[in-house]
Amino acid sequence: MPERWQAVFTVTRDISPEWHVKMQAAFQKHVDNAISKTINFPHEATVEEVREAYLMVYRLGCKGITIYRDGSRVKQILEVKKENSYYDQLSGKSSGKESPESSNMTPLVLGPVKAPTEAWGVRIKKKSDVGNVYTAVFNTDEGMPVEVFVTVGKSGGYVSGAAEVTGRLASLALKHGASLEEVASELIGIACGTPYGIGPTAILSMFDAAGKALLETSLNRQLPFNAPEEERSGNSEEKVDTIKTDAVVGNGNGNGHSGISDVFGYAISPTYQSMFAACPDCGSTLMVIEGCKKCSNPACGFSKC
Repeated sequence: MPERWQAVFTVTRDISPEWHVKMQAAFQKHVDNAISKTINFPHEATVEEVREAYLMVYRLGCKGITIYRDGSRVKQILEVKKENSYYDQLSGKSSGKESPESSNMTPLVLGPVKAPTEAWGVRIKKKSDVGNVYTAVFNTDEGMPVEVFVTVGKSGGYVSGAAEVTGRLASLALKHGASLEEVASELIGIACGTPYGIGPTAILSMFDAAGKALLETSLNRQLPFNAPEEERSGNSEEKVDTIKTDAVVGNGNGNGHSGISDVFGYAISPTYQSMFAACPDCGSTLMVIEGCKKCSNPACGFSKC
């Protein structure tokens, strides 16, 4: 598009974060429901600029904010066309010209990542109805998660096999490019058996425990190494070298998504919306009625308060 018309057809990347916030503050005055607008930051944005945007949102009384820094993900919906981009490499296209910077970059690996012979990682322990669920995540030499092991203490048979399968499939997904958050989003909310605990921090199943452990591991990896100790440790019975559970699985103020979705951008249902476990007597769905869990099968009659 000619330069003289670019000022007329302005796109989001041409608008400064300050004016993104001001636009939201202007139009939300006429909107009753909760609202949030994406504020686009350039790739060169600094932590201080992001901080100032949040403070400005607070000062102007905005109801919500979502930010995105260009290039913060390998794959993004909208991007300026560049030679040898991620999608060009994925389709095998190449311009045949390499700049000095691109020649020194690590090539994109499309095949499975090989797990190292020796690896370091973190193990998180959570309690569930089938026993203590131990989820261990091991990393490559570059610090990328590549292997997951899920075990249930003092178990055997089906439970032990299901735990091993969960770890194997999670490892396979990681080796083929999936992130810990993506794997966790598939596991969190799976309910079977009897939930352990109550409220948003309840563990719905062994799979739910493994998913939440993976998400805690991912969020813990993003904290700076010099973070305060209280931010990097929690209940010793629930986890090892990880952050507090309520900072991960808690819900927002009712106007937005859960804390998990806000941090990672994945639609993960809050725990308290998935409290419909299976009846231990007949296998039908348990419904929460008058504060008690009652079987939906009228011929069963199971109830627990």
